[in-house]
Amino acid sequence: MFKHLATKQLINKLHNILAQNRSGNVTIAFGLSALVMFASGGGAIDFARWFQANSKLHAALDAASLAGGRALQMSAGEDHLVGITAAQEYFEKMKPANVGGDAPVFAVIENGTVMRAEGTFTMAAPFLGMIGIPYLSATVTTEAAIAVGGNAGTNLEISLMLDTTGSMAGTKIEDLKLAAKDLIDIVVWSDQSQYTSKVALAPFSSRVNVGGYLEKVSDVEVERSFSGTHLTGITCVTERKGDEAFTDAKPVGANTLRAYRGDTGQAARDNQSNYSGDGVCRASGTVLPQIMPLTSDKSALKARIESLPAAGTTAGSLGTAWAWYLLSPKWTGIWEGENMPAPYSDITTKGPKGFPKLQKVVVLMSDGIYNTAGGHNYGDGSAESQTISANAVKLCEGMRTAGIKVYTVGFQLGANELAIKTLKDCASRDASDPIEQPSYFFSAANGSELRGAFRQIALQLSTLRLRS
Repeated sequence: MFKHLATKQLINKLHNILAQNRSGNVTIAFGLSALVMFASGGGAIDFARWFQANSKLHAALDAASLAGGRALQMSAGEDHLVGITAAQEYFEKMKPANVGGDAPVFAVIENGTVMRAEGTFTMAAPFLGMIGIPYLSATVTTEAAIAVGGNAGTNLEISLMLDTTGSMAGTKIEDLKLAAKDLIDIVVWSDQSQYTSKVALAPFSSRVNVGGYLEKVSDVEVERSFSGTHLTGITCVTERKGDEAFTDAKPVGANTLRAYRGDTGQAARDNQSNYSGDGVCRASGTVLPQIMPLTSDKSALKARIESLPAAGTTAGSLGTAWAWYLLSPKWTGIWEGENMPAPYSDITTKGPKGFPKLQKVVVLMSDGIYNTAGGHNYGDGSAESQTISANAVKLCEGMRTAGIKVYTVGFQLGANELAIKTLKDCASRDASDPIEQPSYFFSAANGSELRGAFRQIALQLSTLRLRS
């Protein structure tokens, strides 16, 4: 954006000269007119140089803002100085040589998603200087915005698998809440009119709480009477078995999710252990948080995240499956309306702006070994934990095959080799990634690094654009 000062300066100066000489003689008037004509003719040259310098200056600021925005995208931390320094260094290399003025001011605004630059610049005007305008000036501002989802020319669907097990108690669960809410703030935009940006939540523990979807995904009835006692179906489910155990097939017939006690079909429906007085899904006496299908309701997402407890053991394969189910377009009739995921074909179809019409993304976060299946907890070093972890990797392979990007985040894993290997094997990878270090895997040793990992994932899903 330009705030042009030069034209106004010239007009005012000429007006003053003529006004001051209305009563002068013809010779003086002619001399002044000649001076003005000469200055004006040379002024055209000054203006041409000024416009050229301004164009180069604006291009340099645009490029510097984009460089700073890119540095913000790739930074795992929240230190805005990384982006500002990159922008300053890039501008110094690109700035025109024939302009003066103070260095531009770079600032990071809008929750770290916009790099803004502003500066007032001057350039010598030798011809216009003859009539008292020794220089031309302009104020230039530019902004590089990190555009996500609905603001980047593509639709975005993200499913967050969040570890809410007992080992997350204390500061760890609070760190997770901050990290997840930061991601929501970046990826869910207000304008959903042309493109959409949505997030789903898949919190997991010993089981997954499906809430009001119980009868749609399992064989357990919402209400049932046993020997005259009225009971309610427990809204917990466990892993699916059978031919579709590692797919996102719709849960009908033999493909339903196993019930609270781990059974299916008539056995689940008639098992009184799958019912209780209130039907609430609990682990170690704590009510487990419910899944949340895709939505762009930022307030609702953040409220659900804020309420996350920490209890139970780590059914990581089940959590992985649900992160996939929440993005599956095959679950028509279960997910409806705004909650319904877009088709997989949109991932490989280009939209009008040249970007893929859709990105589907899963973020898998955990702080330990996947050691629980069917509601049963096994030792971290057991053969069962090895199998559960391998099952999670199979599900990740299925997601990647479907076109879903899989990011994984390990939190305070230390030297836990099985947990690290599982998350690394689950993560997507670029062709240039070293075998042992997929770029979609993050390891966070503390709360700050966890927030940094979630932020970096959010920004890596973004595109940079210049805002007018």
